[in-house]
Amino acid sequence: MNMETAADPQNINIELTVASPRSVELLFSQLSKLVDVARVEIQQRTTTSQQIRA
Repeated sequence: MNMETAADPQNINIELTVASPRSVELLFSQLSKLVDVARVEIQQRTTTSQQIRA
């Protein structure tokens, strides 16, 4: 997990790297439901891991 301030000082960027046998779309769906989350983005890194930015 990495966290950094965004260009707008009212926001932060959080980067998660996860490994799970479950579909990444399940995590995407749960993070998208959070009230304070403005955007969730999935970025493919390798065939075995995916990066999720929330």
